[in-house]
Amino acid sequence: IVEAALEQGVAIHHGCGNGSCGDYKGRILSGEGVQLPFMPLLLTPEERAHKQAILCKLQPRSAMRIEARVDGATELWTGTVISLQRL
Repeated sequence: IVEAALEQGVAIHHGCGNGSCGDYKGRILSGEGVQLPFMPLLLTPEERAHKQAILCKLQPRSAMRIEARVDGATELWTGTVISLQRL
């Protein structure tokens, strides 16, 4: 999600990019995704229960709505997953 946002010019807040810093933390509002491995202490059980995710390690499996910090933005951004490609 973070990589796609940056490629489209959305200045989503980011840090290390490998799931060890927690800067990419966001919330899943709707849709399905797979959370890939990251440093376990970055999300508490309470955060997981409230649909928090480490966005640099989240792969969409359907259309999704997320809440994330975008540097310098005061408006709502909308994006659409148009394809998935297994690498």
